[in-house]
Amino acid sequence: MSADKWDFESRIDTSTRTDNGAYDQVIALSQGLINENFQKLYDLYPELRDFKAGNEDVGIFTGKLLAPRVLIPGEDKGSFLLGEVFFQFRFKSGSFTNPRGGVVVSDLSDWVFTIPVPITAEELSDPKQKKQFSERFDYPGDYSIERLYMKLSVANWDRLDYTLSLAKEHGKQVKYMDWKSDNSDSALSLEFWLGQLMNYLEKKSVNSLGLSFKSPPEIRSDATFVPRLLVNQVHHYKSAKNGAANGQTGIGGAADCNCLMYLEMVEGGGPEPADRRLIWSGNFATQPESATEKGVQGTYLLHRPLFMDKIVLPQLRALNQASEIYHYKPTFDKSDKDDNHFAVILRLDTGHDPNIEFDDGGEYDFKPVTDPADPKRVVSYEWNKTNSQSTEVEKQRGYLFWAKASTEDQMKTSVTWTPGSNQIILSGSTISKEKSYWTKTKDDFNNPSSYFEDEYTVKWSLKLKLVTTPPVKKANGERSSSSLQIVPERPEDQPITSMSVAFSPDQHNMRMNGHNAVLEAALKARMNDQIGRVVENMQKGLEVTGKFTYPGNGVLIFEKPVVGLYADLNAQVSYDKLEPREWINVPKKRPDDGASRIKPNPIDVRPSPSRSRHLLTWKPVPASLRALGDSPQTLTILGTNSTDQPARFSSFTFAFKTGPRRGCLFTNDQYVYAEGGTPSPDDGVVKVLPSSNESKYSVTPTKGDNNHGITTWTVTVKTLDGSTLRLAPKTCIELQITALVGPSGVHELEIDEAYRNENGNDDGNFKASVEVRAS
Repeated sequence: MSADKWDFESRIDTSTRTDNGAYDQVIALSQGLINENFQKLYDLYPELRDFKAGNEDVGIFTGKLLAPRVLIPGEDKGSFLLGEVFFQFRFKSGSFTNPRGGVVVSDLSDWVFTIPVPITAEELSDPKQKKQFSERFDYPGDYSIERLYMKLSVANWDRLDYTLSLAKEHGKQVKYMDWKSDNSDSALSLEFWLGQLMNYLEKKSVNSLGLSFKSPPEIRSDATFVPRLLVNQVHHYKSAKNGAANGQTGIGGAADCNCLMYLEMVEGGGPEPADRRLIWSGNFATQPESATEKGVQGTYLLHRPLFMDKIVLPQLRALNQASEIYHYKPTFDKSDKDDNHFAVILRLDTGHDPNIEFDDGGEYDFKPVTDPADPKRVVSYEWNKTNSQSTEVEKQRGYLFWAKASTEDQMKTSVTWTPGSNQIILSGSTISKEKSYWTKTKDDFNNPSSYFEDEYTVKWSLKLKLVTTPPVKKANGERSSSSLQIVPERPEDQPITSMSVAFSPDQHNMRMNGHNAVLEAALKARMNDQIGRVVENMQKGLEVTGKFTYPGNGVLIFEKPVVGLYADLNAQVSYDKLEPREWINVPKKRPDDGASRIKPNPIDVRPSPSRSRHLLTWKPVPASLRALGDSPQTLTILGTNSTDQPARFSSFTFAFKTGPRRGCLFTNDQYVYAEGGTPSPDDGVVKVLPSSNESKYSVTPTKGDNNHGITTWTVTVKTLDGSTLRLAPKTCIELQITALVGPSGVHELEIDEAYRNENGNDDGNFKASVEVRAS
């Protein structure tokens, strides 16, 4: 489906399908709805706003926090990852001092630290991390804002997104990368401390703000369909008509309509989809039409095989049986008039087929009718059944006439709906034919002396409406979920909206009175007996579904349920009012308590006192790479001695991030030195091109630890014999990396220059980054 359909149209087109399968149910919560409720969460727990950590060994970080925000990336961000969002820590006030007591950042007000966060264990490569993530955060059926906050606030401080983080300089908010370029020493100290903080918090099993959580109490589910598998995913909002043909990333407008998806399988549902990526079939949230309303901020879908096939249709099939007409085999007997004729006897029943001793479901089941242009789309359901009876030619002794008779009852029920409507319509029709012929000779039935060919046409309909009931408080104080109900649209005391039986006689040399009135009365009695039970059972089924769909503290509310394009149940969703619960362990501190102590890591990150910048002039060539290209690209990092003096080094160390995640410069898993072996087709290739051949170089690529799907590779360059690496004025050294480029963004390649003096002794180092763009 094109992305330029109007919001409300495309929302009806949404589905639970992937390219190979479907989820049983989907809950989509928009960025705007989540952030609105993060604010309510911080209003409910004011102590969440306080933040203080560090000590004199690594620095002290303290401040007051605003409510966090989630940034759900739009398609404009250029990421192919659907299992990652951004979490924003926002400061109202605060400061950061370094280990020597110097003020690094005197005013943290308006600072925003934006960190990419995985929302599914599938984004993690380490098996241990996957297991821990799933055990802590994957709770099918729990959509509460508390659980979501617990999940997203476990963010790695050392994974800042420089393009989306904000700093403050000269009283104005600026991009963090711009602040960093003007404050390289402060940025280096700050980023090192954030890494130390993350190590400390991970060891303490607390989140990025030093908080721990109690697991919410398990509530026994009495749901019809119990969720058993949860997959979180990102869904992009797209609408050319609303100025976001490829989506947006940010706060407000189209960006607030990007959604976090809860994709679930339930017990008794379908098989897990082989492809877990939800297809883009429409928008799950809409932009507001005016300043006075919010638009649709969330959507709930229940897949058609559950909604229609397991809740609605199994109950409606009882009406198929109730509307059935069954004629027994015709018989003949003496005429009351004793006129050498014998009369046909036609007996019929309603709501009963004597040949079906037990209703096992097959005879009265609805069958789906699909769209010829889209076989995956069910446009209606039908039930068809035909009962036929006939007698052989008969002649009774003493009578002058031969006779034969037959009956045929053709029943059909259709279940239809209009996508986007809350109405389901049952339309039933039966054509019942009764025929009998008399003739004086056995072979003369083509010209009978008398006959009747009567036809009865039965038409009935039932209109059902999807409605919601608001949540109520139980006797124990807990709030029940809002529930969905299916109720008939009908005149008072009339369970069926309309029913009629028309009699069409065709008679010759005889007169038969129609029994249409008797037939209508019998059918109404049968239908009237069934309709109450059918609707009650449907209501019970959906009420139970509502209970399991909306558990936890962040209770969700159903609104405006309709039938979607693919016959899924489609309802608007929002959070109910938050109420205090003991889920978050906020540390209680006395007024004289100091900051939390963090054991220092014995790594010297202080730059050499004599250096405030690189000695060489480093430049990436080209300045911008093509993001996510199909073939490897070559990046050259050119270091030039622009001074008029020789430059002496013990080594150069280059560090860059690799992996499939945002923030990674390249995506290859392995990197080899071109002169040190033969690379495989999947390897990245590293080369060093000096401007002179004074020395032979040793080039060592080293793979670091995998941290949430990101691996840092370092390439160390030095001389083979350990002697001083010397660059004359106006000469250069080039590092070439040929590999597959990662997602779009501004990436950093860190360069550590290690120096030597004229006597050949080590003389400190300086480490800073150059920016490489991918677009």
